[in-house]
Amino acid sequence: MYDIDPQTFCVQPYLELRINSDGSLNFCHAARKQNFGKIDNIDHIQLDNYFNSSPTIINVRQQIQTGQQTTQCENCYKNESQGIISFRQRHNLRYNIFPGLDFTQSAQESNVWKHIKQKKLKPKFYHISFGNLCNMACLMCNSDNSSLFASVGKKIGLVAKQQPIKLDWTVEPAWSEFCNHIVNNEQIICLHVMGGEPMYHKRFRELLEFLVQQKHTNFHFTFVTNGSIYNQELIALLGQFKSVTIEISIETVDASNDYIRRHGNTSQVLANIKQWCNHICDTFNVVLRTVPQALSAPHYINLLYFARDHHLLIDSNVLQYPSFLKVNVLPEYLRTNIKKRLQQEFLSTEYSNSAHAINLRNQNNLDINLQKNAQDLIVMLDEPCVDIEQERQLFVDHCAKFDRIGQQNIKDYIYDLWAFMQNYGYEKKLFDN
Repeated sequence: MYDIDPQTFCVQPYLELRINSDGSLNFCHAARKQNFGKIDNIDHIQLDNYFNSSPTIINVRQQIQTGQQTTQCENCYKNESQGIISFRQRHNLRYNIFPGLDFTQSAQESNVWKHIKQKKLKPKFYHISFGNLCNMACLMCNSDNSSLFASVGKKIGLVAKQQPIKLDWTVEPAWSEFCNHIVNNEQIICLHVMGGEPMYHKRFRELLEFLVQQKHTNFHFTFVTNGSIYNQELIALLGQFKSVTIEISIETVDASNDYIRRHGNTSQVLANIKQWCNHICDTFNVVLRTVPQALSAPHYINLLYFARDHHLLIDSNVLQYPSFLKVNVLPEYLRTNIKKRLQQEFLSTEYSNSAHAINLRNQNNLDINLQKNAQDLIVMLDEPCVDIEQERQLFVDHCAKFDRIGQQNIKDYIYDLWAFMQNYGYEKKLFDN
């Protein structure tokens, strides 16, 4: 038994392999990518070698065992300091390692230790982005995750001119290395695909067909989509896996979602969500993915209503960057109104931040799930904002730059923010060259 610290230990560096859109590798989708070395890339190191011998991952494992906080994991540490359930806690719970007083005993009894002690580790979870090919340019996104954002970002000075618009590591020999690695791993539990928008990438269907052909489907297959596509033809392929979860990204259920998720069509996305929901069964599930932020907060409660009405769980990623899009930049009167509505509608009964609340993928916990998302937003609304005036100016500048090139006006989409935006010179910025 390792002498481990309950405040820092996480199972992810022993279980997950992440391939980013540029082919760089790390151990967790929540870890900060910029802290990883360039040598940790599928173009330079075999996946098995990375997972077992890369100095990056070895150092992280040593640090989290002995109570040292790593810069890669600071997002989780920050969430926990705010009372928000972190990915670290959720991933530990997946292996029945409970936070608090039960940590040591549950860790000793967890079957994760048998895995950790193996001389050669195999990933059990994969988090894969084929590239950044995407048909949307969401205002909270970046060039690593959206080719359209990269293109627009270059025009308005947010993305460096030398930055490539398109990222895609799925060329030979890297693609064959990845496919062979997956097929030769009998310990795999889940393969999760992100984007860009994976359903636009030719490798997405190719991977499904390859795994079915190889009869290597006895694991969970999940993927994130922006909801712009519904593909009936994929159902038969997806049905070959142990289970499937489709995670559909959406911020609100009205025109404000079109403003945030540029070049999307919210009406079509909602129609596609309902189409995917027609296939829900014991082995096929649909989850809503959100990134609560200043632009979505005024209408976020309507998404909670939608989720409740359609019996859909919500999995939120707390926005940390860019900081000027965080909900705490909003004016006090607006934050107060949002909190009041959330408390009245979703927190009228006592909310317990317990192990049950951490298990967000249990359909029986729908009410707790919605409570948790409401409570997390309230926590973020109450978070102090450093240099709030500067952050608000950056927020308005960011929106105005996108609106100017897209010939849009926030007044037509999120009227709740109109007075606030005017106070910070939005209209003048909108027409400035």
